[in-house]
Amino acid sequence: MSSDTYWTYLVFTQDGEEWKYYKKGVLQSFTGTNNNWSSNHLAISAVWIGRSVHGDFYFNGLMSDIRLYNRALSEAEVLDLYNATTNIKQ
Repeated sequence: MSSDTYWTYLVFTQDGEEWKYYKKGVLQSFTGTNNNWSSNHLAISAVWIGRSVHGDFYFNGLMSDIRLYNRALSEAEVLDLYNATTNIKQ
């Protein structure tokens, strides 16, 4: 999904049953069948960051500036946040 050398800015939003994925502030299209969330996935109240809810897949890497909002961000808000973070020295 990303390079091992650079940070990659990712955003996932959910509004009802609609999920969107942004990379570097740009809306991406989902491919394959893994984007179909069943009702039991949506009913899970816990948030798992860096691993599967089933405990079988773990993220191997670094994460920074993780944010959770009580609403789905708009495409403009995602782009504004991306532009604000790209001015930070790495």
